[in-house]
Amino acid sequence: KWLKPDKIDNLELVKEYFGFGNEKAKEALEVLTSENIEVIKSKLAEGGMEKSNERTHRRDG
Repeated sequence: KWLKPDKIDNLELVKEYFGFGNEKAKEALEVLTSENIEVIKSKLAEGGMEKSNERTHRRDG
């Protein structure tokens, strides 16, 4: 299944932000909202990926 150009851009953002491969990133795009994508874009533009990822993925039991 082919992705539209804007979806390809979003796929690359998700791959970079979360460290996902193609298939995992495609699955993530199915549940992420456009607002989520905008946050990811701004975080990557700030260079704040590592700190953001640590906060996002930390689960305090």
